[in-house]
Amino acid sequence: MVTIRADEISNIIRERIEQYNREVKIGIPALYFK
Repeated sequence: MVTIRADEISNIIRERIEQYNREVKIGIPALYFK
């Protein structure tokens, strides 16, 4: 098995959270200002 270090996992999670936050910040104003 390939072992993934904890800091690599946290980096992946952080990237996913930042991407999600970007989509929410763009998506919510788009819903309100149609």
